[in-house]
Amino acid sequence: MVETVVFITGKEVEPFEYLCCSCKQLRLSFVATNSCGNCKSIDIIKGKVGTLKRSLLMSWKEKIKEFGGGELAFLSEDGEVLCFVVVGEPVLLEGKYKGKPSEKVGCPIVTEDGFVLFVAGKRLARKISKYEDNFADTAFMAIRHGEQNEITSTYELKYLDNAELTAKLFAIAAKDFKSEMIQEAVDSALAVMRQ
Repeated sequence: MVETVVFITGKEVEPFEYLCCSCKQLRLSFVATNSCGNCKSIDIIKGKVGTLKRSLLMSWKEKIKEFGGGELAFLSEDGEVLCFVVVGEPVLLEGKYKGKPSEKVGCPIVTEDGFVLFVAGKRLARKISKYEDNFADTAFMAIRHGEQNEITSTYELKYLDNAELTAKLFAIAAKDFKSEMIQEAVDSALAVMRQ
């Protein structure tokens, strides 16, 4: 814990910390200030050292991302449907399932909720790959047929025939998706698969 500091002038200064509501930085200060030292915003929350938490300023989405695993998608229930556009190259994910070596394919996609790494089996990934020439202008719908943990489950892949939803998915991808997001999602998927 930081204690009182005596400057050369001989004056004691009580340190404090502040959260900037604009740039969301948590900073320590020994100088009286009413603005953020980073972005100069005056929208700051002051407190004693150790009392403020950055999570006070985080949105639900930011908190879930920090918890990890929020950027992954699976089809695990019978009849579950996932509507998406493909936004990146597939990634081979090696891990364990019930103690046995397992290989899955991470498919970078954008859904109505934003970017996720769709963790799929190789059969479904091969089906998706057959439509690679259409990735730039076509949205897809994957449907699971089979109960959870059923090894004979099948997956249906269709073109999404809803023009409004397709346009929305491409707009979300253009606005929110950044290629750096893929590696973070791959790291999360590998962490899950190696447990």
